Amino acid sequence: RDPALRRGVAPPWPWPLPLNKWAGDEATIDGIRASLWEGNMIRILGAVQQEIAEIVYQDLLEVDQWEFDAAATPTGQHSRRILKCLSWGSGGCPQVLGHFHRFMASQLQFWSKLAGLPLMSWRPLDPSSAAATLYRQGDFMSPHTDLEQGCGLSVIWSLALGWRPEQGGALWWMRHSGAEVFAAAFNTMYMFKPGNVSHHMVSPVVSGEGKRFAVSGCFTAQPV
Repeated sequence: RDPALRRGVAPPWPWPLPLNKWAGDEATIDGIRASLWEGNMIRILGAVQQEIAEIVYQDLLEVDQWEFDAAATPTGQHSRRILKCLSWGSGGCPQVLGHFHRFMASQLQFWSKLAGLPLMSWRPLDPSSAAATLYRQGDFMSPHTDLEQGCGLSVIWSLALGWRPEQGGALWWMRHSGAEVFAAAFNTMYMFKPGNVSHHMVSPVVSGEGKRFAVSGCFTAQPV
């Protein structure tokens, strides 16, 4: 264990690669890219180093500045809690989570290779965006595509430790043949290429037990 990687304290930037071995395997990256362009949702179990995932989860447990975020627009409806971070390491914004976002933003070449298209920026690094989300009982996200946000690659890092499928809050990936349903899980990363058929949703959370955290965002791409 890195003594600097403990709750509430982040090691000096720049970080070493926090992703697990899948990110350094060329065959895996090639397979992910091909599957993304086929319109699939990619699921990677244990995507991030376990130690980092555990620290971010523990830090989020201590956050008390969750903002209620609900909206009903022509493109969808949602109810959730979000964490906005104007500065990392202060005001309830965990440093390790901040370093994760900085890592994502600094690795455009890697993510562009994985996506198979040039990406411009990692949106959650913008202070106006959500650094993390929390779905409580009754929260949900209706079907949407992420396409209207100018996203070239969407990424969801699920951090729901000990979550049970019957608690709801599942990620639904909508297909012509039916929906793929992914129960909220811990340290699992989902990726997809937004398009006209990339509809996905979060089913209503029906239990007040546990914490359904996620770190979600997208890499923007130039308009085609």
